[in-house]
Amino acid sequence: MATHIILGKGHSTSNSVVTCLADALSDGDTLAMEWTGTPIPEAMEAAYGYAIDHEIPFTLFYMEGQKVPEALKSAETVTVQKVRSSKDSLLKVLDGNILFLWDEQEAYDLLDYVWDNVPDATILELSNGLAPIIGTAEEPTPLVNVQEEEEDIPATFTREELEIATAHVVKRYGERLGCTAKTKSGIIAELFPESAPVEDAPEIAPAPETSGTSWDLDTLTAFYYQNPQGWVAEMAHAKIAEATLWAARALDEVPKG
Repeated sequence: MATHIILGKGHSTSNSVVTCLADALSDGDTLAMEWTGTPIPEAMEAAYGYAIDHEIPFTLFYMEGQKVPEALKSAETVTVQKVRSSKDSLLKVLDGNILFLWDEQEAYDLLDYVWDNVPDATILELSNGLAPIIGTAEEPTPLVNVQEEEEDIPATFTREELEIATAHVVKRYGERLGCTAKTKSGIIAELFPESAPVEDAPEIAPAPETSGTSWDLDTLTAFYYQNPQGWVAEMAHAKIAEATLWAARALDEVPKG
């Protein structure tokens, strides 16, 4: 038996998360996660739901100012704990694997934090089929010498060389050149703006399957005031609140007069 933790706020589909969790967990294993707040990322929503549906005991850490839904607090297999630092608390209870949700904006700093505190941690990418993430100490030596004592020696990469270099090498190279971007793609785009690729539109998470019943708008609107209980209802309320904010923003952008 082991306690695995989920770290990161990266994107992954519900089906992918469920499949990976089924492969990663053995009988008797437990989980520990942090409360992400709302709107809940699709990957974390799938993780919470999977643990509850399969009656996997898990600890949910939250911090001052956060509000955990009653559906999670009241679940028999969930232990909710208020802590000063969710990430510190997760690493303290870790005695299994770290299941990592990769987010380009935070991944490198978060990995450095993990390796600084748990150098021998086994990290599996939950958003990429449980692919192992190897520590920087095991990465190949950079093609360009960027040691401080040789800072005065000019060294350059072509765009093609940066594309095939590891993210760690590109990040260090960008720091040396004073780039403001912190991700591999961002650094390349900053150094070669004339050839920066157009970013793909973000994926839109599919709506969950329904029973097939056709509901009219009045009935769906009335749902919000009927206050049904349970995990699905809690998630529906959170999504409605999120949709309301988007609608308000859209109305603000409509030309007046």
